[in-house]
Amino acid sequence: MAVNIEKIYYSAIREYQMELLGGEEGLWNSISWIHIVEVESNAEFLKGEELVLYTGILRQKGNELINFAKEIKKAGATGLVINIGPYIESVPQELIDFANENAFPVFTLPWNVKLVEFARRYCAMIIREEEADRNMCSAFRGVILSPENEDEYATYFSKHEVFKTKKYCMIKCLPDITISNDEQSDYTKIYYSLRQIYERIVSRYKDDFVIFRFDNYLTVVIPDTDRQECEEIILKIADKTASFIKIKNEDIKLHFAVSRNSLKLNELSFYYDKLSTVCRLMKKSGEKIRFWDDLGTWELILSIGDDKRLKEFRKTNIGILEKYDNKNGTEYCHILDVYLEEDANMPNAAEKCHVHRNTFAYHLKKISEMIDCDLRSTEDRSRLYIAFRIKELMEL
Repeated sequence: MAVNIEKIYYSAIREYQMELLGGEEGLWNSISWIHIVEVESNAEFLKGEELVLYTGILRQKGNELINFAKEIKKAGATGLVINIGPYIESVPQELIDFANENAFPVFTLPWNVKLVEFARRYCAMIIREEEADRNMCSAFRGVILSPENEDEYATYFSKHEVFKTKKYCMIKCLPDITISNDEQSDYTKIYYSLRQIYERIVSRYKDDFVIFRFDNYLTVVIPDTDRQECEEIILKIADKTASFIKIKNEDIKLHFAVSRNSLKLNELSFYYDKLSTVCRLMKKSGEKIRFWDDLGTWELILSIGDDKRLKEFRKTNIGILEKYDNKNGTEYCHILDVYLEEDANMPNAAEKCHVHRNTFAYHLKKISEMIDCDLRSTEDRSRLYIAFRIKELMEL
């Protein structure tokens, strides 16, 4: 959770009479530092996400101000603050239009504001917030990834009791990234860009949240939310990611798995592992968003933490069929699974398997005899369907 422009603006409105002229959509852009920059050539020293302060003391005649704004934005600046006074009396409409079109906030400060004092105050805020963010993120990562090492993060939560009483929702994302040019693309940089997008979106809704990357997943933990808010956040993330893709060489498909929105702190670790599995299932099926409450049979299977029991259930119900297929090169497992997926509709299942209906009926009869079950029984079909979902889970 980085410091964003909106947080500084909210404070500076009262303290320094800061005024927003354009680029309101960019108020949730993150800020890494504040710099005073006066000439375009110095833009090359920006590292990204800086809020630039500008007096115009070295400004010449012409369109230098709009060109200056374009250059610093190109260099990664996140916003521009113009010191209104003897060198710049007003901001041209062209610059305001540019700010609105590019979600690049442009502000003014009165001339009597000491920019050094302004920069010092809010740079100190950035440092404090970044330190608090690192501590919070580290504590939540510990809860999620290493719940057995409670001593490592217990001190943080003892100092911040409020986090123990909140209810949480976890949004886990598996980005499926296809790079068109392996030599020029950097996976780490892509994940960093995606994380920036997530931070900007989520910060519009919450002051406190955690975002971190582990393995190939991006995980967001949000307190005090609901399903509708989660859907809004995910859709906006997907929209911003689509815009990001347009200017890059990457093809990125996002798969989101969402937990219940009433998790306790000590439940986050369990859902983290299970949502990883849901993401992989979604990648396989091409789905974009799946909520835990909509998982149906999968919720039951994933809630069973004993893999040994799941393996035994699979073996008991379809183990004979799997062995027969492996030995004889048949596809009886596939035939039965399709039949179950089609709700025991034989014509549809036969068509899907590209098999004549009579032949399909013969196969089902043989399958029924091999595993000693009645495929007309709802109970038997349900049991077999679960066994196939366990098989699918274990083969991811």
